[in-house]
Amino acid sequence: MKDRLLTALCHALQGITTETSATRILQKIFDCLKVHLHAEQSIIALKNPKTDYIEAVHCKDVFRSASCEFRRCVGNNLIGRLFYAEPLVVVTKDSPQEDYRELFLEKDYALAVATRISYGGRTLGFLASYFAEPFPVDTHVKNFFLAVGGAVSIVLEREETFKALAELRRFDPVTGLLCNSFFMHKLGEEVNKSGRFGWPLSVILLDLDNFKQILNLHGLERGQAVLVGVADELKACLRGVDVVGVAGTDEFIAFMPNTPPEQAEAVMKRFRQNLAARDFTDRRIVTSSSIGITGLRPNETLDDLVWRVQSALFAARKKGPGMIVTLP
Repeated sequence: MKDRLLTALCHALQGITTETSATRILQKIFDCLKVHLHAEQSIIALKNPKTDYIEAVHCKDVFRSASCEFRRCVGNNLIGRLFYAEPLVVVTKDSPQEDYRELFLEKDYALAVATRISYGGRTLGFLASYFAEPFPVDTHVKNFFLAVGGAVSIVLEREETFKALAELRRFDPVTGLLCNSFFMHKLGEEVNKSGRFGWPLSVILLDLDNFKQILNLHGLERGQAVLVGVADELKACLRGVDVVGVAGTDEFIAFMPNTPPEQAEAVMKRFRQNLAARDFTDRRIVTSSSIGITGLRPNETLDDLVWRVQSALFAARKKGPGMIVTLP
């Protein structure tokens, strides 16, 4: 039994350091439990922070209806013990009925082993495997399941880290606006949608006229404070459906769905007026912005649209500080 468990553990951990998909790794762990230990079903149940219920999020050989219906409170019974007191619990038909029902999925089982999943000092949920035939759960078996539970914890922690990093890459760290690559992705989606339905779409590109002088005179920290203030002013002038991002160090870009260029120009004139009336930081720094605006044309590509709004901004710069140029 000990050798079989060691072989099973090696198979369960295979690829954990090279595989990038958490779902595929967890399925390999489920397959290992089925092949080597003859588990009929396995689930990973995690606490939903929005509802505080324990819900099945990954399953093996479990009907979808049963997994969707698996919702438990932490409580003071078996799951509560698993969360706060015991890292592993074993349930058989001889166990108290409330414990048996706590883990029940969709059919009777002879044995279930559940092990805690946690990381960063927080218990997230548990991994449970169900068996049709009972067998002795000795120290070797318990250590095996604890090791597998630890592996699942590592996989889920890594997945959470990847998600957090991906989320960070979507936003500019200074202004909190969308970074340019993610903004262009969103703009591409809007170009396709607006083109398909024939809706107007306006794109705005602007930069600050005196940002280099601000940096030279007042330093990076106050320069960044100006960028944050301008970003806030821009968001205040736009609607909730409009999308704003950064296009460069002191360049901002936005698109306004279902909005023709002349309406976008009226909004930008209000923004220009508000910006002229503001000063930033304790040094009372003032700034202005050159603004280019254009609208989506029939059957136009994203590249053509972006090229034209860049041309509009270039024309505005040539006219002088604080100018707006709209290319329909």
